Amino acid sequence: MDGLNMGHHGMDNHCMDNHSMMHMSFYFGNDATILFAPWKVSSWQGMLWSCIVVLIVSFAYEGLKTVRQRLLKITKIQQQKESTNSNDTGDDDRLLLAVPSRWTRSRRRIALHLIQALLHLVQITVGYMLMLVAMTYNAWLFISLVIGAALGYLIFNYRDVFVDDLHDPCH
Repeated sequence: MDGLNMGHHGMDNHCMDNHSMMHMSFYFGNDATILFAPWKVSSWQGMLWSCIVVLIVSFAYEGLKTVRQRLLKITKIQQQKESTNSNDTGDDDRLLLAVPSRWTRSRRRIALHLIQALLHLVQITVGYMLMLVAMTYNAWLFISLVIGAALGYLIFNYRDVFVDDLHDPCH
């Protein structure tokens, strides 16, 4: 068992470096440094406000994921409509006027792709920041993060759950 005893230089639920403490297991406390050095919490009021901010951000993160999914669905539906209309060889002039030119379609696809890329950038940035909040191992912050994500999923994906269930051939 000598290999498991690390002495006073070992890690026992935290790591000491320049007089700062980094927890390595979940703890309930009012002390935490969240993401950046200026966001240091040392009181229950500060922890409460930090938990509210984390809850709101994780809630918004779920909303952002839903917006990206819906935008992708809209893009796919639009592409299906364009391919159906472009293959139509009917004599109806109104249909030909309604179909945008190739340049317009191409521009729209590029714009939608740029929007998707920007939203993806925001989503991964916020996602990694939320991961780092969870890695503070502060139980209050973690609970706030999980509750915000759960509420976000519940509210933003409410309609999609029932729509998908209707079209699922397994049910």
